Formats: sequence, structure tokens, C-alpha cells
Amino acid sequence: MVAHPLQTTLSHPSQPILFAAVGPHLRSYDLNTGATLAKWLAPAPPADKKPTREEILAGDAIRTMVLTKDGSKLAISGEDKVLRVFDASTLELISERTVPKRVCSLALVDNDATILTGDKHGDVSSYPFTLASEERQGAPAEDGKPAITEETESLAAGSAAKKQGKVPKGYDLAWGQKTKDTDAIPENLLLGHVSMLTTMSLLHSNSSTYIMTADRDEHVRISRYPKAHVTERFLLGHTEFVGSVAQLDEDVVLTAGGDSWVGVWNWKTGKLLHKLDLADAVKEARGEDGKSAVSQLHVVENRVFVIVEKAPAVFVVDFSDEKVPSITEAIALPAPALALVTDSANRLWASIDTIEVPSASVLVAFEADSQGKYKSINTPAFESLDVEAGLCPFYTTEQLRKRRREPQADNSEDSTDVKLGRSAPGQKRKYPNGPDFKKENQARKKGKIAGAEDAVITADDLSAEGKVPEVDTTSGLAKEVAKDEVESSLQAKAEEKDAGAVATLD
Repeated sequence: MVAHPLQTTLSHPSQPILFAAVGPHLRSYDLNTGATLAKWLAPAPPADKKPTREEILAGDAIRTMVLTKDGSKLAISGEDKVLRVFDASTLELISERTVPKRVCSLALVDNDATILTGDKHGDVSSYPFTLASEERQGAPAEDGKPAITEETESLAAGSAAKKQGKVPKGYDLAWGQKTKDTDAIPENLLLGHVSMLTTMSLLHSNSSTYIMTADRDEHVRISRYPKAHVTERFLLGHTEFVGSVAQLDEDVVLTAGGDSWVGVWNWKTGKLLHKLDLADAVKEARGEDGKSAVSQLHVVENRVFVIVEKAPAVFVVDFSDEKVPSITEAIALPAPALALVTDSANRLWASIDTIEVPSASVLVAFEADSQGKYKSINTPAFESLDVEAGLCPFYTTEQLRKRRREPQADNSEDSTDVKLGRSAPGQKRKYPNGPDFKKENQARKKGKIAGAEDAVITADDLSAEGKVPEVDTTSGLAKEVAKDEVESSLQAKAEEKDAGAVATLD
């Protein structure tokens, strides 16, 4: 039996407990004994529901988790667009609510009273962590979907609101039950990116809190909280997507993604302090050259642990020296790592891709020796699900990379003849860029006027008659173009074609 990898992990702040996502399911483990402490199985979808292609590819995998400071409650979300809150000790479901888009990041603010969600649509929204409606009677249906009970004021109103994407005043979108007016949960949009949001993290400086977000378009934004419409600054310098961010200390943050380096920034000034190159280390770990995608930056005091998709190693960067940071160690793994955590005993735990190496354990652990080097330690066996239950995608970071089409040079002889409606970059068009001229050409191509066979007229054909002056594409303005002269030129060529056809028949 091949164990299903743990694609997302989170450690308890004060106890040797690990929370792990196994596809759409949730488990908690005792890290000292390997025992499974609690389980939560995701509800099965309705039998009559036909999943979309996007849902089939993504599944309902849990992608992000966050714990309260005291470790008593756990919030999760992912591909199923549902935000759930659990009792951390028993994994008993406390509440759940539907969110508009798939969530990629979670964070807690206001002393754990508010949940921030970053979704793939590019938005960051806030929700109350504890629902006042948790005290109401009733529970969700057995299939885990929003339930409408006898307490619902109007079943018809709720159904119509669901179809229209609206919720009547006094209704809870997630549960479909009637609540008090003060119990309604309107979405509170804090900020938005034009591009897909990839990650979100909180920055703390003195008594202020900031939201650091990154997107697929290489942007890193720092916004004030709760007035998130105020952008503190942007960190610009990446040329590929940014998928991981982390705070090293009060002034320094780290960013990484599709570039072959990790950015070290003073976020208060916006200055890029260092570019930590990963190319050589990744090449050595993989045994081959290629593009790298950083999937996680894990900060522990003055050390940063970096994992790169499909690289069987954890790269350790030491920031204790004031000199330029560099990779001080590459911890070898039996297979690529999917997630990293550090437990309350300062042990480093890596979730392993057991599909790549079926004989590997789902979790491996390391401890630092007296010289600060990390050594593998014995770990107990951890129970997981059989892969026959289904697999979710594990490597989703590289998919954020944009596929850029490389320009191809055209060295053919005809390439100097600029065709109607087109020109090579940087060349001068030798035809007017007016709508009437384009309509004439489109009509000729469709055979609506005589001379359809001559649909493509080169620049030389028109320039030879002195009818069409050159047009500089840098300005886009025609120089002394006469509409009647252009039409006359087209009509003359059509008449010549017709005359030739008649002569052939005679």
C-alpha cells in the first residue's frame, strides 16, 4: 500500500502535535508516538452533482490552515470554497461557511477574532472567526452542504437568493438558516489584486499590523490593516510570479517564486538588499538543470528553510552573520518535500512525496547538532490514507509560471512586403490605418467585390503609384492619406482584373 502524502501541515505552538491535510481530509498526529489523535473526513459530494473539469483537476484538497494563538481552534480552507473551523483537540467541526472563491491563504488578526482569506480571484476578505449563530439550534445536513431547516422564514426566498448569489437580510449564507439581523455575515472585502493572488502573510511592526500579499504578476504589496485600501508600498523586482513570502525580523522580509533567487528586502524602505541565488544548489539536488519554483519559505529565528518543487532537499540559509546570506546546508531527503514545520521541541519535520518514492515515510524529522548542522532522527510510523482513495495535485506552484511565446524571426523574401493589416515589430506600415480601407480589404477577402483573388496587396503595389505614403507605426498617424485615392487604386486593379477575364473569354 502506498500512503497518500500530507500536502499541507501545521504544528501546534506548545504541544508535539501535527495537523495534516490528506487530500480533502484532516488528521492530527502525536509527533512523539506517531499515533493518530483525531480524524475528520470531508463530506462526499451529492450523487447527482456533476463536477466541472476544474473541480476534477483540483479536487477538494485542503490548501491552507491556521491555528489560534492558544492552539485551541483550527481554521482550514481550500479547493471546495468552504471555510471551516474545528476544535483543535478533537477535530470536531464547529462552523463552516461558503466563500466566493478558492482560498489560498488564511491569517488571524484582532486577537484571533477575525479571519483573513486570500483567494485565487485576487481578493483579501475578512470574516468573524466565531459566528454568533454557532449558539443557534440546528446543524448542517449530513452531506455537509448548507441546510435549510424549519426555522427558515421562507424556503422560496432562500432558494431564489442562492440562484442569484444574494442572501436576504437576516440569513446566513453558509447555513441557510434565519438569524438575527446582527448575526448576518456580510463579506468584508479589504483589498484586491488585478492578477491571481498566490499568498498572504501578516507583518508586525511595533503595535501596527500590515498585510503582505503577492500575485502571479510579480507584484508584492504591503497594505495597512485594518485600512487595507492604504498601500504602504510595493516590493518590485521579480520577473516571475511570487508564490512565497515570510518575515525574517521587524524590518526584513523574504520573497520567492518562479525566479531562481530569494529576495531579501527592507520592507519599510522598499529596498532589495540581496538576491540569494538558488540555481546551483537546486541543480545539484536535482541532478539536472532547469527552472525552479520555491513552494515554501519557513523561518525559524535566524534560519530560513527553503523547499523547491520536485527538489529532494531542504536548503538552509543562515542570517545570523551580517554578511551576504548564502546557502549553508542542503538537507538531503528521500523524495521531494511538500511542506515544512518546526515543532515545539525545535525539530524540523518535512512532509514527503511518497508517490515519488513509495517506500518513504510520509514524515521525516531532523535536529540540529552542536555545530548547527541538521541530522536525520528516528521517527515513528504515521498512518495515512491509501492512494486508491484518490490523489490531489501536489505541485501547484510551477503552474503559476506564465507561458511566454518566444518571438520568431521571419527571414523570407516576402517578409519585407507588409501585408494589409499587419506589420513586423518596428517596421513602417505602407498603407493607411483607417477603418474604411480595412473594410474594403475585408470585403475583397470575402469575395463581395470584384478582384477577390487580389485580396492581399503589397506595399510596393500601392507605393509604385504614389497613392499611399508611408505610415510610421511609432506614431500610428497616416501622412497625407486621401481616402478617394485609395479607393480609386483598389477599383482600378479590380477593373484590370475583370478586363483580363473578358479578354480571355473572347
